[in-house]
Amino acid sequence: MAAQTQTLRIAAIADEAQDIRTYRLVGTDGSPLPAAPPGSHLDLYLPDGLVRQYSLCQDPGDRHAYLIAVKREPASRGGSAWLHDRAAEGMTLEAGLPRSILAPAPAARHHILLAGGIGITPLYSLARSFEAAAASYELHYFVRSAAHAAFLGALRASPSSPRLHLHAGLPNDALAPTLVRILASQPAHSHVYVCGPVPFMDAVQTEAGRHWAPEHIHEERFAAPAPQAHAAAASGAGTLEVVLASTGATIPVAPGTNLLAALNRAGQAIPTSCEQGFCGTCMTGVVEGCIEHHDTFLTPEEQQSGRWIMPCVSHATGTRLVLDL
Repeated sequence: MAAQTQTLRIAAIADEAQDIRTYRLVGTDGSPLPAAPPGSHLDLYLPDGLVRQYSLCQDPGDRHAYLIAVKREPASRGGSAWLHDRAAEGMTLEAGLPRSILAPAPAARHHILLAGGIGITPLYSLARSFEAAAASYELHYFVRSAAHAAFLGALRASPSSPRLHLHAGLPNDALAPTLVRILASQPAHSHVYVCGPVPFMDAVQTEAGRHWAPEHIHEERFAAPAPQAHAAAASGAGTLEVVLASTGATIPVAPGTNLLAALNRAGQAIPTSCEQGFCGTCMTGVVEGCIEHHDTFLTPEEQQSGRWIMPCVSHATGTRLVLDL
């Protein structure tokens, strides 16, 4: 099933912080845009077949424009480099519909937001939504320096600025004790939200895990936690039979073959982006079959349900898999 898309126009580009630019995206006909709940991201379909996800940073109720912030990455896989070097105001881009990954926990009585660098982007919209709802929250923003901190001016100008705690220029060996100090005395009914570089997120997960159950800790990753040696290869000795539910067509997948690659070779154009199991772009419905999950996108409960698979890194444990394709 093809993903729904919309055409957006780049209305404005601005330098937000060192190496970070914001892009204001509007509809081409002036109609209200599809709603974007706090913590949502947007798939952008860039030239050369690139699909990249960017967190939406505008006011939670704003349906006139989307706002994304993009950091130029030295090891860019094409997305940030293209936007920084070639994107211009007036250009149009195809985009998916907003998808919520880091949604606010409705039962939480206190929200602890921990952002590392460009990881502020999904947490910024959460903070604004908590502020609008007069919810209890605090935002801890870890950056190399204030010059590298996107949205710092807006956060400091906010009526809720006392809830902002800026940790600028913190040495690496000071991160763990700082997290201990932040998290040790928090109420038990708190929920933690984290986004940032992998080492930062892993450190937060370790410390937060000492105080709360996994369902109290929410994350959005921009990179996989570690290289996946399994490469989504079948673990059994026999050939996997993949059945497309819409047509009944079958696709044989030999042992050691990546499931996503096999589907693409068979003519199934599965949208992809990270190909490491953290972005959710290739998520595919499962009608029948048992899954060996290796992604970090689905929650443990979603993995246990067996209703979805990330074919870029996951596979079936049996010899037959029926997909909702």
